[in-house]
Amino acid sequence: MITLLLLFLLIPQWALAQYTDEELYKAYLKGDVSLWKEYIEHSDWTALSQTEKERLLNYQYGYVAFAVSEENESAKRHLQLFAQHIEELSSKLNGAQLACYRSSLAAYEMSFNAFRKLMYANRAMAYANEAMRIDSLHPAALTLKANIDMYCPKAFGGNKERALRYFLLAERRFKELHMTTHNWNYRALQLCIAQCYEKTGNKKQAIEKCEQILQEEPDFSYISDTYLPTLRGEPVNKKVGIGNVSNIANSVL
Repeated sequence: MITLLLLFLLIPQWALAQYTDEELYKAYLKGDVSLWKEYIEHSDWTALSQTEKERLLNYQYGYVAFAVSEENESAKRHLQLFAQHIEELSSKLNGAQLACYRSSLAAYEMSFNAFRKLMYANRAMAYANEAMRIDSLHPAALTLKANIDMYCPKAFGGNKERALRYFLLAERRFKELHMTTHNWNYRALQLCIAQCYEKTGNKKQAIEKCEQILQEEPDFSYISDTYLPTLRGEPVNKKVGIGNVSNIANSVL
């Protein structure tokens, strides 16, 4: 009886141990959405430590971006959970990171509120600016600001050249802070850099960036199978997966 009780108590910890950052990172590279979904849905939020909650929130951030961009049926449910978890951790998160999450939440909300799209767009931009005011060298704040600059129309303040500068600074900050190992945010940022090179008319640099990424991570399937062949004018494998969600649901912005 005691043995069974101990086994029961250990099940949650054992289950979470199956979702290491390395495994979730490899899933990102392969475009495997299912593993992220399993990790998020199998985690008992109330039983997690503060550190584990912050970790889970980061994966929710990425998964919701994919679900919203693909109009996934569970997107609304995951979006609501993401919003609840942000507010629960609001007094404990780094201020710049909190503003980034709130900005992304507003961006995701646009997909479900067509008549209030402008309001949510303004909210997303306001939180992005707040993140930069709090910490202008925070990697997530720089990446977020750059994404908005890249996808926002020029008439509304978008600036692709400025976006590229922010992206490159964010990449440098990730490296300086030693935040590159098994970090999907870092790889997503590097994809953003390649996309920004393309959007600023520097296709050669975009190709070179993709080649650099693949030297480091040959399994990044969205780049190897879809994006790089597209840049080169070659046949593509249009695989749907989480690897092509750059960071804050760029298809939403």
